Amino acid sequence: QTPDDLQIRYDLALQYHQESQHRPALEHLLHILRKDRNFAEGEARKTFNAILTALGKGDSLAIEFQRKLFTLLY
Repeated sequence: QTPDDLQIRYDLALQYHQESQHRPALEHLLHILRKDRNFAEGEARKTFNAILTALGKGDSLAIEFQRKLFTLLY
């Protein structure tokens, strides 16, 4: 109902992450970072990186979202 509410998106991303649904979690976090790179004093980016780390360097999903983050930041 409120797609622009970044806090709701962040909370939803955390729920997805807890349920091991990493793609939707990363998609929500990437959306947040596109709108506000320092959301919640950097917590969105920390969570994004924590999920990537948990997936591992060789994981195709991690590679995909590392590239998306790199493109966003640089």
